[in-house]
Amino acid sequence: QFFYSLSFAMGTAITFTILGLVASIAGKLLGDIGPYWKYILSAVAFIMGLQLLGLFTIKLPMPQIKNYGIKGYLGVLIVGILFGLSASPCATPILVVILTLVASKGNILYGTILLLSYAIGNAFLIMVLGTSTGFFKRLLSSEKSQKFSEILIKASGVILVLAGGYILIVVH
Repeated sequence: QFFYSLSFAMGTAITFTILGLVASIAGKLLGDIGPYWKYILSAVAFIMGLQLLGLFTIKLPMPQIKNYGIKGYLGVLIVGILFGLSASPCATPILVVILTLVASKGNILYGTILLLSYAIGNAFLIMVLGTSTGFFKRLLSSEKSQKFSEILIKASGVILVLAGGYILIVVH
Protein backbone atom coordinates (compact mmCIF):
# COMPACT_ATOMS: atom_id res chain seq x y z
CA GLN A 1 0.00 0.00 0.00
CA PHE A 2 2.71 2.48 0.99
CA PHE A 3 4.70 2.22 -2.25
CA TYR A 4 1.59 2.42 -4.41
CA SER A 5 0.53 5.52 -2.47
CA LEU A 6 4.04 6.93 -2.88
CA SER A 7 3.97 6.30 -6.65
CA PHE A 8 0.57 7.98 -7.01
CA ALA A 9 1.68 10.92 -4.85
CA MET A 10 4.87 11.31 -6.90
CA GLY A 11 2.74 11.43 -10.06
CA THR A 12 0.61 14.27 -8.74
CA ALA A 13 3.74 16.05 -7.44
CA ILE A 14 5.35 15.84 -10.88
CA THR A 15 2.24 17.36 -12.48
CA PHE A 16 1.92 20.19 -9.96
CA THR A 17 5.61 21.07 -10.21
CA ILE A 18 5.46 21.12 -14.02
CA LEU A 19 2.33 23.31 -13.86
CA GLY A 20 4.25 25.72 -11.61
CA LEU A 21 7.15 25.81 -14.03
CA VAL A 22 4.84 26.43 -17.00
CA ALA A 23 2.89 29.17 -15.18
CA SER A 24 6.18 30.87 -14.21
CA ILE A 25 7.47 30.73 -17.76
CA ALA A 26 4.15 32.05 -19.10
CA GLY A 27 4.29 34.93 -16.62
CA LYS A 28 7.86 35.69 -17.63
CA LEU A 29 6.95 35.58 -21.34
CA LEU A 30 4.04 37.94 -20.80
CA GLY A 31 6.47 40.31 -19.16
CA ASP A 32 5.46 43.14 -16.94
CA ILE A 33 1.87 43.99 -17.75
CA GLY A 34 1.77 46.52 -15.02
CA PRO A 35 -0.91 46.67 -12.37
CA TYR A 36 -3.24 44.31 -14.27
CA TRP A 37 -1.93 41.14 -12.57
CA LYS A 38 -3.44 42.37 -9.33
CA TYR A 39 -6.89 42.49 -10.93
CA ILE A 40 -6.48 39.11 -12.63
CA LEU A 41 -5.30 37.43 -9.41
CA SER A 42 -8.06 39.10 -7.40
CA ALA A 43 -10.74 38.00 -9.89
CA VAL A 44 -9.45 34.43 -9.93
CA ALA A 45 -9.44 34.31 -6.12
CA PHE A 46 -13.02 35.69 -6.00
CA ILE A 47 -14.31 33.25 -8.63
CA MET A 48 -12.63 30.20 -7.08
CA GLY A 49 -13.81 31.25 -3.60
CA LEU A 50 -17.39 31.63 -4.80
CA GLN A 51 -17.16 28.20 -6.42
CA LEU A 52 -16.02 26.66 -3.12
CA LEU A 53 -18.93 28.41 -1.42
CA GLY A 54 -21.21 26.56 -3.83
CA LEU A 55 -22.65 29.57 -5.62
CA PHE A 56 -21.84 28.03 -9.01
CA THR A 57 -19.78 25.24 -10.54
CA ILE A 58 -17.12 25.61 -13.19
CA LYS A 59 -16.79 22.46 -15.28
CA LEU A 60 -13.15 21.98 -16.18
CA PRO A 61 -12.17 19.44 -18.83
CA MET A 62 -10.91 16.30 -17.12
CA PRO A 63 -8.62 13.78 -18.80
CA GLN A 64 -9.97 10.27 -19.17
CA ILE A 65 -7.96 7.84 -17.09
CA LYS A 66 -7.89 4.54 -18.95
CA ASN A 67 -6.07 1.31 -18.33
CA TYR A 68 -3.50 0.87 -21.08
CA GLY A 69 -2.16 -2.34 -19.61
CA ILE A 70 0.57 -0.63 -17.59
CA LYS A 71 0.60 -2.20 -14.17
CA GLY A 72 2.50 -1.87 -10.94
CA TYR A 73 4.21 1.24 -9.69
CA LEU A 74 4.67 2.74 -13.17
CA GLY A 75 0.94 2.43 -13.87
CA VAL A 76 0.07 4.05 -10.55
CA LEU A 77 2.60 6.85 -11.24
CA ILE A 78 0.96 7.54 -14.62
CA VAL A 79 -2.51 7.60 -13.03
CA GLY A 80 -1.11 10.05 -10.43
CA ILE A 81 0.20 12.31 -13.19
CA LEU A 82 -3.19 12.28 -14.94
CA PHE A 83 -5.01 12.81 -11.65
CA GLY A 84 -2.77 15.81 -10.99
CA LEU A 85 -4.12 17.35 -14.20
CA SER A 86 -7.69 17.02 -13.03
CA ALA A 87 -6.89 17.45 -9.31
CA SER A 88 -10.17 17.46 -7.44
CA PRO A 89 -13.14 19.76 -6.91
CA CYS A 90 -11.59 20.91 -3.63
CA ALA A 91 -7.97 21.25 -4.73
CA THR A 92 -8.53 22.79 -8.17
CA PRO A 93 -9.71 26.26 -7.01
CA ILE A 94 -6.70 26.59 -4.70
CA LEU A 95 -4.39 25.33 -7.44
CA VAL A 96 -5.78 27.84 -9.95
CA VAL A 97 -5.17 30.73 -7.55
CA ILE A 98 -1.61 29.55 -6.84
CA LEU A 99 -0.89 29.18 -10.58
CA THR A 100 -2.21 32.68 -11.24
CA LEU A 101 -0.03 34.06 -8.43
CA VAL A 102 2.99 32.22 -9.86
CA ALA A 103 2.31 33.59 -13.36
CA SER A 104 2.01 37.11 -11.95
CA LYS A 105 5.48 36.86 -10.43
CA GLY A 106 7.12 35.52 -13.59
CA ASN A 107 9.93 34.07 -11.47
CA ILE A 108 10.69 30.53 -12.63
CA LEU A 109 12.48 29.38 -9.46
CA TYR A 110 9.80 30.88 -7.20
CA GLY A 111 6.99 29.26 -9.19
CA THR A 112 8.62 25.86 -9.29
CA ILE A 113 9.41 25.89 -5.55
CA LEU A 114 5.91 27.13 -4.62
CA LEU A 115 4.17 24.41 -6.62
CA LEU A 116 6.66 21.79 -5.43
CA SER A 117 5.76 22.79 -1.86
CA TYR A 118 2.06 22.51 -2.67
CA ALA A 119 2.72 19.13 -4.27
CA ILE A 120 4.64 17.84 -1.25
CA GLY A 121 1.80 18.83 1.09
CA ASN A 122 -0.74 17.23 -1.21
CA ALA A 123 1.42 14.11 -1.63
CA PHE A 124 1.75 13.73 2.12
CA LEU A 125 -2.03 13.67 2.49
CA ILE A 126 -2.37 11.18 -0.37
CA MET A 127 0.22 8.89 1.22
CA VAL A 128 -1.45 9.03 4.64
CA LEU A 129 -4.86 8.32 3.12
CA GLY A 130 -3.51 5.64 0.80
CA THR A 131 -1.73 3.68 3.49
CA SER A 132 -4.56 3.94 6.01
CA THR A 133 -7.50 3.22 3.72
CA GLY A 134 -9.54 1.15 6.17
CA PHE A 135 -9.41 3.73 8.94
CA PHE A 136 -10.02 6.70 6.66
CA LYS A 137 -12.80 4.93 4.75
CA ARG A 138 -14.71 4.55 8.02
CA LEU A 139 -13.82 8.09 9.07
CA LEU A 140 -14.85 9.68 5.77
CA SER A 141 -18.15 7.82 5.68
CA SER A 142 -19.18 9.18 9.07
CA GLU A 143 -21.75 11.96 9.10
CA LYS A 144 -19.62 14.16 11.39
CA SER A 145 -16.68 13.90 9.03
CA GLN A 146 -18.81 14.88 6.05
CA LYS A 147 -20.16 17.93 7.91
CA PHE A 148 -16.63 18.93 8.94
CA SER A 149 -15.46 18.55 5.33
CA GLU A 150 -18.28 20.81 4.14
CA ILE A 151 -17.33 23.42 6.74
CA LEU A 152 -13.66 23.29 5.64
CA ILE A 153 -14.64 23.75 1.99
CA LYS A 154 -16.84 26.75 2.83
CA ALA A 155 -14.10 28.22 5.05
CA SER A 156 -11.63 27.84 2.18
CA GLY A 157 -14.08 29.68 -0.06
CA VAL A 158 -14.38 32.55 2.42
CA ILE A 159 -10.58 32.73 2.73
CA LEU A 160 -10.18 32.92 -1.06
CA VAL A 161 -12.83 35.66 -1.36
CA LEU A 162 -11.12 37.62 1.44
CA ALA A 163 -7.73 37.07 -0.23
CA GLY A 164 -9.16 38.42 -3.48
CA GLY A 165 -10.41 41.52 -1.65
CA TYR A 166 -7.06 41.97 0.11
CA ILE A 167 -5.19 41.72 -3.20
CA LEU A 168 -7.54 44.20 -4.83
CA ILE A 169 -7.44 46.76 -2.00
CA VAL A 170 -3.99 46.46 -0.38
CA VAL A 171 -1.53 45.04 -2.94
CA HIS A 172 0.17 47.67 -5.07
